[in-house]
Amino acid sequence: LDKDDEGGAILRVSDNGVGMPEGLDVDMIETLGLKIVAKLARQLKGTTETHIMAGTSVDIKFPLE
Repeated sequence: LDKDDEGGAILRVSDNGVGMPEGLDVDMIETLGLKIVAKLARQLKGTTETHIMAGTSVDIKFPLE
């Protein structure tokens, strides 16, 4: 958990699996893990940014209220 430059916070959720193929529309994936991350982001009134490397990580950016 880190603070961002705009006074909010960034929470990174990641795994060390094989990652996802390039060009994959992450918003269309319906795995349990990504559903949980998306729901958490909505509850925090935040946004998500996905990074695909060795494994996958999703940053949840949300305001600190």
